[in-house]
Amino acid sequence: MDGYRTAGYFFVCLRDNKDPEFLRKFNRSTLEVMPWSFDGAIKHILGTEYSIDELWHEYQVAVGDVQAIIRINMVSKLGKKRLFLVWSCLVSILPGMAQTEKLIDYVNPFVGTDGYGNVYPGAQIPFGGIQMSPDTDSKYYDAASGYKYNHSTLLGFSLTHLSGTGIPDLGDFLFIPGTGEMKLDPGTREEPEKGYRSRYSHEKEWASPNYYAVELSDYGVKAEMTSGVRSGMFRFTYPQSDKAFIMIDMNHTFMAIL
Repeated sequence: MDGYRTAGYFFVCLRDNKDPEFLRKFNRSTLEVMPWSFDGAIKHILGTEYSIDELWHEYQVAVGDVQAIIRINMVSKLGKKRLFLVWSCLVSILPGMAQTEKLIDYVNPFVGTDGYGNVYPGAQIPFGGIQMSPDTDSKYYDAASGYKYNHSTLLGFSLTHLSGTGIPDLGDFLFIPGTGEMKLDPGTREEPEKGYRSRYSHEKEWASPNYYAVELSDYGVKAEMTSGVRSGMFRFTYPQSDKAFIMIDMNHTFMAIL
């Protein structure tokens, strides 16, 4: 086990001091560019002026730890061919060492929600059967997913959506949380106060993988949602009010009206 661990430290050291993309490049090089050649992969990535022996010695000096040096020397005895086998075993371990941040932190669900992307920003897991997302429109051809980023009002939140399609569909069961007077018609984007639509701001809208939240400005209600395989969960947080409600518009669906 010490051999595997020491080889792992060595590879991570090369990443930190020689090339931040070393681990990814090395994995690809040894499988595709320089198959089964440890020396060839190193030189392909870092340059022909580098040799394994020099890199090992450089790492040994940098560590400055007698026990680590003993481990390094022990691994050296394996020979270069066996060292590559050590690397092969490490491929399944190193991602956790090389990746200090979560890749999902780079995901922006709002990509594609404007223009003609027809993408919805709501909550869904991969291959999940439910897609809980906000709807800005129900009868607007260029909002096939139900959501258009540059539209400033929301109808509510429905449970089924298609992403990236060229024609509207689904949008079943619209949930509308609110306060005050209940209105049974949706109203228009130009005059949302004449229906149950609510204005909202992107400054108070949040989306990450399988989570969406927004504050409905006209109602003061914060809506949050997340999805499972075949079900999902809403959480509506209301301000203090004498009149609070949740409506369900069973007639709501996405339709292609040019």
